[in-house]
Amino acid sequence: MKKVKTIKLSSGDINSLIASLKDISKDFDNLPKEISKETAELGKEYLEEEYSQAVHDQTIDLSDLSIEVEETSRGHRLIARGSQVLYEEFGTGEEGAKQPHPKKNEYNLNDYNSGPFVSTHINKYGLHYWYYNGYSEGNPSGAEMFNTARFLREKGMKDIIKKKVSDVLSKV
Repeated sequence: MKKVKTIKLSSGDINSLIASLKDISKDFDNLPKEISKETAELGKEYLEEEYSQAVHDQTIDLSDLSIEVEETSRGHRLIARGSQVLYEEFGTGEEGAKQPHPKKNEYNLNDYNSGPFVSTHINKYGLHYWYYNGYSEGNPSGAEMFNTARFLREKGMKDIIKKKVSDVLSKV
């Protein structure tokens, strides 16, 4: 985007241009915090949509799920809280092992992501199972937070940065 600003070489016009550039400088100073906050808020909306489409059986209960944006000393962070958020993110049981989370190996999780122990029940097909509100062989990885982070890196943050910088530059 090329923009040309024509000014007269009077001291009043030059002083006016200097003042507007100082204002823009202040706006640029605020950009990182604004971009961080808008990115986190967009992430919250995306993550809420991801969780609304989560596919799991009766063993995953997200009724206590909360999604929050918190300000930190370095910007903002997006947090999903709930007693079973990790099980939803990384999957459980045979289904979680079949469809593992892309980053599962970076965390010290057991093969089935089923908490402190792996079910010792084996069905006639040789698969682990358990009863918790009904029969289950587990749940695939939902990877909701992973998908949200990928969306923000690949598209969301770029769009926000482009818009915010353009808004500041349009004031010249």
